[in-house]
Amino acid sequence: MGTLKDLGESGIIQMLRALTRERMPGLALGIGDDCAMFSFYDDAYYYLVSTDMLMERVHFNVGQMTPYQLGLRSLAVNLSDIAAMGGTPIASFLSLALPPHLDESWIKGFSDGYAYLTNLHHTALLGGDTVRSNGDIVVSVTILGKVLKGDEKIRSAAQSGDLIVVSGTLGDSCAGRLIADERNRRIEAHGTEVQTHLLQRYYEPSPRLALGQALSKIPGVHAMMDISDGLVSDLPKILSLSHVDATIQLDKLPISEELEAECSMRTKWSSETMAVTGGEDYELLFTISEGDLDQLPEPDRKSGIPPLTVIGRVGSMQGDEPVIHWERKKRHVTRGFRPYNHFR
Repeated sequence: MGTLKDLGESGIIQMLRALTRERMPGLALGIGDDCAMFSFYDDAYYYLVSTDMLMERVHFNVGQMTPYQLGLRSLAVNLSDIAAMGGTPIASFLSLALPPHLDESWIKGFSDGYAYLTNLHHTALLGGDTVRSNGDIVVSVTILGKVLKGDEKIRSAAQSGDLIVVSGTLGDSCAGRLIADERNRRIEAHGTEVQTHLLQRYYEPSPRLALGQALSKIPGVHAMMDISDGLVSDLPKILSLSHVDATIQLDKLPISEELEAECSMRTKWSSETMAVTGGEDYELLFTISEGDLDQLPEPDRKSGIPPLTVIGRVGSMQGDEPVIHWERKKRHVTRGFRPYNHFR
């Protein structure tokens, strides 16, 4: 028997899923998507539930990120799961494990950051738990949301012939974390506008709720999820559940000018690799029938709608397992992108 490093996150989830066969009344979707989904009798809505955890020295370092930024980020990554289902957030539960040496200003800053998104997205904080930690800070958030029945977007609905679309830009958060790690300093300490932009994308992600809700009203949008572990890790989750393959055009990936500029100054950084493998962008990844492409919303910063980019196409599955075919300018690229593994 191997270790968790060998098993990986997906293997652990599959093992737990096999052990839990009990189903609750009204359950529409369980383990395997961005949120669990259930309904109450003849209610018009599905209700959404998701949980995410952030651990010090795994997801953040206290010396790099302000308490405000950590509070904001803790809720943002959970709101992103609601956005991925096309839903509207309702409430959250917050649990904290905190070492006793933290001062009151830390929890005040954290609370202010959490409250900012709570108020912005009308998401009530209903409770949680607080315990003493003998070491690192641990933050766990459970988010509740809802979506009209028929408007929900799930991972298993991609169809052969669909176009693959992504919101915003990819790779910025990955670069931001690397900059933070190498300098081990907070955002206020960094000088260039380029690095400030990349750090901001890492520290303060923007959940794409407005976009997710707009996409939920388009029947031609089939499968959808958010990008938390990187394109190379997350796209296979759609492909596997939908039993399809995909072709991705690397030259079509949306890469910001800031990421290109920073990579041009570093010999070992590749903007393409970061866009494919870098996680924590929390952009939406979805498939849509080509005939419905003109129904996609136009970018509108005021409404929170980012630019959308077609990066590939869904195809019929040719083998026993789904495959991503990488192309650049319509020519096949033989390249091994390494997926993220939480236990590596």
